[in-house]
Amino acid sequence: AELWIDLQVYDDALLVPPPYGFRLQQQDMEAFYRRVIGELDAPILIYHYPHFGNGLELPTIQKFFHLGPKVIGLKDSSGVAGNIEAIGHMEGRDGRVLLMGNDLLIHQALQKGWQGAISGVASLCPEILCAVYDNYAKGDIEASRKAQEALDELIVQLDSFPFPWAMHLGLPLRGIQTGLLSQELSPERKEQAAKFADWFPGWLKRQNYL
Repeated sequence: AELWIDLQVYDDALLVPPPYGFRLQQQDMEAFYRRVIGELDAPILIYHYPHFGNGLELPTIQKFFHLGPKVIGLKDSSGVAGNIEAIGHMEGRDGRVLLMGNDLLIHQALQKGWQGAISGVASLCPEILCAVYDNYAKGDIEASRKAQEALDELIVQLDSFPFPWAMHLGLPLRGIQTGLLSQELSPERKEQAAKFADWFPGWLKRQNYL
């Protein structure tokens, strides 16, 4: 991956989540990251994604910003809107990239000085993510806000399925074949998928993506 930060380019940065599968305490994750930083000769992004693993508390994130230049920033996928301002004002945050990992909060994060996002929805519809960011970057805040509203509308549909089923269901509608889902759909899910297949092309057309 390439992360553009004030005209500096970081190549091959590692997005490092905490260990998952077992419940750990904050000191355990701090010890994990200290070892990763000590043993890997690469820029590192701390990954805060509590939904699929162990969450990081704000004081722990603050400590990571003082672990040296290898920690170039953070991706926050917690979905906690209050983290945008709290992390953005942390001591040691200057010079580090902050990337939003929850697509519902991208416009809000940009308004608070975050540099961008790493998006899941972009795998299905990168155009709408570009609209949020590019319009904001050129100063058209209202167009960025409206793009975020359209993105939110799509996310409501996607979040009604277990992740990442909706991506697999949506990509063939854009001409990209993905193969079968690993799990058989129940009759109720098949009905839901059929409704999504009817809805999604209309959404694309309204955004001029068809």
